[in-house]
Amino acid sequence: MIPLLESEITVNLDGESISYRDPEASYEYMQLAKSLNRSYEKLPKEIRDVFNSAIEIGNSYQKTSELYNIPIGTVRSRISRAREIMRDSYFK
Repeated sequence: MIPLLESEITVNLDGESISYRDPEASYEYMQLAKSLNRSYEKLPKEIRDVFNSAIEIGNSYQKTSELYNIPIGTVRSRISRAREIMRDSYFK
């Protein structure tokens, strides 16, 4: 899931970092996060579970393959399909 946080902008000027919150960027980020989260929730369970294991949790494809007792190619395919579904949903 995408965290629904305000976006903070950090600018580095001559070695000095300045952080500030940009309300417009925060709003756009919130809209993107909400859209992606809705898409994520609509993914078929077998695709969502594999995506969550490999992408959200950070397990390797090999570890995900072992956890779900599926070939590594199936892990790659499901992650690719999840990204495709979420991308298509966002650009509708």
